[in-house]
Amino acid sequence: MAGVSERAEQIVAELAANAALPGRANGRDFRLALTLDTTAGVLRIAVTDARGDHLPSPPEDCGMPLDTESGRGRLLITALADR
Repeated sequence: MAGVSERAEQIVAELAANAALPGRANGRDFRLALTLDTTAGVLRIAVTDARGDHLPSPPEDCGMPLDTESGRGRLLITALADR
């Protein structure tokens, strides 16, 4: 299993790519926030895209065929994140 920093890098990359591409709206960007709570040992990664009008379906409901080249980002994040 990858270390914490490698997992965080992969999660940030996936969330930012999803917010910048499918969540894109003309003239609006996404927001990325990283917050480290050293007392609790928690890194919070938050990404907000510009499309508040359409929420994604849960990963188990997306119905993507296993051989597609995209559509697995949320499953990857679920596997990498502790919560």
